[in-house]
Amino acid sequence: VHTEQRLSSLLRALLSTMVVSPGHPEHGPFYIVRGLLNALPQYEWQAHTGAQAGVLVAVVALLCTYAQRRFPYKVERVESNDELYGGSPAYLEELSELLQTSVQELLRQLTVLGERSEPGAKAVQARLALDLVNELAERMDLAQAGTADFVAQLLQLAARAKGSMTMAERKYLSNTAAMTLARAQASGNADGLVAASRAVHG
Repeated sequence: VHTEQRLSSLLRALLSTMVVSPGHPEHGPFYIVRGLLNALPQYEWQAHTGAQAGVLVAVVALLCTYAQRRFPYKVERVESNDELYGGSPAYLEELSELLQTSVQELLRQLTVLGERSEPGAKAVQARLALDLVNELAERMDLAQAGTADFVAQLLQLAARAKGSMTMAERKYLSNTAAMTLARAQASGNADGLVAASRAVHG
């Protein structure tokens, strides 16, 4: 029995708790994240399941939260990275590099998934793209053209798999597109997402 789904679940749970965890006093704010990213390729992931990509979605979500000047929650008497490093140019530079590397690897894995011949591989690709859209829309400013364009591209990628989706998956696609468009409209930068929404509902 392959253990990757359990490992993926445990790693995603770990990443969700790291928002409030302070960085290493000697090795910096992203020591644990870097260690995890270096360790991930050493495990024999199955290419068609998207389990490793799911962990990377959680990594990107964590890094996007780290980019916020104030984190959404904290633990009493624990200084999180927003208090220890937030706003520091060195912190933001390292964070940007880590985020870019993680997104690039995630996109590479989504591309590989789209090329797989196993039944359901494209649906897995679409679900992961939608998971990423939800994380980005929750944590990033859709008023920024680059972010909005990237989210629109992910929605269009997911929409290509509509024909192989279950009813529940189609609802997830539709709800994600509607939520993202509403947030983009509220930010005043909805042009690209209008086209993506049409691809979803067309």
